[in-house]
Amino acid sequence: MKKFQISYLFYTIFLDFLAIFLSFNSLYLIRQSSFVQNWLGLITETSNFMSYSDFSVFVLKAIFLFYLIMFLVGGYSFAIKDRLKHHFAFISKACLLWSSFTFLYFLLMQVVPFSRSIVIFSFFLSFFTIVFFRKLFLCYKNKLASLDKNKLRVLIISSDKGKFNDYLNDFLRDSRYSLVSVLANFDCDAKFDSFSTFQEFVNSSLKVDVIVDLDSREYFMKSEILSYARFNQIEYSFVPGIHEFRKFNFKYDFEHNFSELTLIPSKLNGWHLVLKRGFDIIGSLILILFLSPFFAIVAILIKLESKGPIFFINDDFGNPIYRIGQNKNPFIMYKFRTMRNKSHSLRYTDLSDQDFRKDSPMVKIKNDPRVTKFGIFLRRFDIDELPQLFNVLLGDMSFVGPRPHLQEEVLKYQDHHNFVFTIKPGITGLPQISGRSDLDFEEEIVLDSNYIQNWTFLLDLKILFKTPFIVFIGHGEQSKVAKK
Repeated sequence: MKKFQISYLFYTIFLDFLAIFLSFNSLYLIRQSSFVQNWLGLITETSNFMSYSDFSVFVLKAIFLFYLIMFLVGGYSFAIKDRLKHHFAFISKACLLWSSFTFLYFLLMQVVPFSRSIVIFSFFLSFFTIVFFRKLFLCYKNKLASLDKNKLRVLIISSDKGKFNDYLNDFLRDSRYSLVSVLANFDCDAKFDSFSTFQEFVNSSLKVDVIVDLDSREYFMKSEILSYARFNQIEYSFVPGIHEFRKFNFKYDFEHNFSELTLIPSKLNGWHLVLKRGFDIIGSLILILFLSPFFAIVAILIKLESKGPIFFINDDFGNPIYRIGQNKNPFIMYKFRTMRNKSHSLRYTDLSDQDFRKDSPMVKIKNDPRVTKFGIFLRRFDIDELPQLFNVLLGDMSFVGPRPHLQEEVLKYQDHHNFVFTIKPGITGLPQISGRSDLDFEEEIVLDSNYIQNWTFLLDLKILFKTPFIVFIGHGEQSKVAKK
């Protein structure tokens, strides 16, 4: 999910508000004009009108009801395609329910506080205004998407020349996409003899956003490309016919005259992404304000025990220590210093023999002699991790997610480990409540991958609820607590 897609949806919500507000208010003002009053007076008795302020409150309530219905029918989904016909269906359904509920309310209350003509015509005018604004916005959105810098770069794979030509003619009409290459095997002469050459080609030359696979048959690179797209957040659409689809999340669609499945690396997209980020911002801000006096006390005690900085953010030579986050973007993670100053590099030299996780990219040293007495206390209760709340507020991290690892550790990752970079790293996560350092690295990867694929907001709350209990018990008991 790209950031501009989220902003576009909020623009849509604002335009719907503007359309309804203008429709109701314009008809209210017209109905109040002396000309209309006199003209209607020849036909029927004019109604007693509520004040404009009261009417505005009614309009705001009506807009809120429209929003609620629109959300429930799926009209504010990120998955809706950028064509008016798709939006029109949701708008029609929402407006029909919206007007029906409103009229039912007036019927039960047996009173209409202002002219019934306003009620009737306002709903009709709102519908047409919403559709009109949506059309203008989609034109503007598609115009921006057709700019070279915003186009989605597409790679097409096909061995059926007829199917390829049919798809290509339809595809080239859409200016939002740019065809960067075709992996054609029309004469059974593969352009790439191995997946490694295909991966190198995509990484170095194309920077592909979308892969469209028109082959329903099995062939030697199908599963590898599926995994590659999953780990690198590339939209992958293909004709059903392979067994791997059972392993991942997909959505089904009928587009371009054939049935296709589109890979969804994680359920954490659309409004789920907005919900998670909103929770992170509000939660981290509240906790930072609440814990700020405690942070000050910890900082003073760190300075009193040993010389050096309060936060562990630089190596022994003063260079920033980067952690790797979402999409492999580096960031500086804030953490209270728990070791003697300028002792970080010892983990790779004097203490390298004490690493008990040599079979993984991570370096772990039990009974680390570099840790200060106060540092032992901070680590025991994970107090040293609390400054990561600032990373959550800044957007580098989330409350729940995979652990952020050091740059030098990530360089040792294998290809299937890269799936953890699909989402933001977290202060806590499934491995943290399921064994922590008692788990081997592969077990952590499995747990993090399961979290990403099966994310729910309820799962986040469950992990956050269990984390404090895990912190205050021994690591050996964590697995038992996690299973409860």
